[in-house]
Amino acid sequence: MASYKLGIVGRGNVKEIDGISFTSLERMDELTRSFQNEDELKKYLVEKWDLQSEDYKKSIKVIYNYRGIRKIPVVYGEMSKYFDFNYLLSKILSYSQDTEFLRKIAMFYKNVKFQEEKANHIFYYLSTVKQNGGNHYYSSLVRHSLNDIFETACLEEYPNTNVKNKVYRYKARRDLVVLVYEYDKKQNINNGPDYSDPDGAAGKRIVIEE
Repeated sequence: MASYKLGIVGRGNVKEIDGISFTSLERMDELTRSFQNEDELKKYLVEKWDLQSEDYKKSIKVIYNYRGIRKIPVVYGEMSKYFDFNYLLSKILSYSQDTEFLRKIAMFYKNVKFQEEKANHIFYYLSTVKQNGGNHYYSSLVRHSLNDIFETACLEEYPNTNVKNKVYRYKARRDLVVLVYEYDKKQNINNGPDYSDPDGAAGKRIVIEE
């Protein structure tokens, strides 16, 4: 079973933060989502976990061991509304004509099981845009493909397999949330409806016993 920890990531090295470890990624996210952003988490770590001053400017990642050390983004409270299915889907579809976003999501999912065909549809649409500006049929197909990517990542069980593992399902949903949030933040587009956190995690500080 994987052990999820917080790590300080510098150039070519990762330093684990002792004492913060969960066997569930979702449980780790419940902790980090109780902090609005990385600055809040760092202040907490300085106060409670002796985060060193030289580490303050470095980034924090969730780390775990799966065929080597893996580093994935931390989920914070400011991302909570993206875990709402309606909000997430509306954001994804709002970018259906954004070629940079389409290329990013297709690159991410091109080798992901059960998502490859949808990624290929998006790649084909991008090639038609480059050649002749695209057409209505492929524009509609892209929206269907984006919707299917969302449903496979967030709603559907995987077909013809016994993969119904809650941990795997949560990771698939989380990956899509992080991808959309990071692109949205880059574009500085955060004017959608302010959905409340459906899981009730944001703003509820989780205390770790020392």
